[in-house]
Amino acid sequence: RHGQAGTVAVRVGYDGRDFVIQVTDDGHGFRFHGEFDNEALREKRLGPVSLRQRVELGGGRLSIRSTAGGSTLAITLPSRRGPDA
Repeated sequence: RHGQAGTVAVRVGYDGRDFVIQVTDDGHGFRFHGEFDNEALREKRLGPVSLRQRVELGGGRLSIRSTAGGSTLAITLPSRRGPDA
């Protein structure tokens, strides 16, 4: 909505260890452009802070690629296997 995208694609997968969620749109991107991993987003205080914090609470990672032609958010969350899962 904020990026005024005409199309949005959501991919959800499992790579045998982690759940991977990828959201790509063709909007105008974030106010910043480039590729940023979880650590860079935190250090530079970029991106949706509440989303990054929620992902980190789940033991996951967020990365963002933002251009004038769209954005891709990639979320990786560990699967919780074992007796406590």
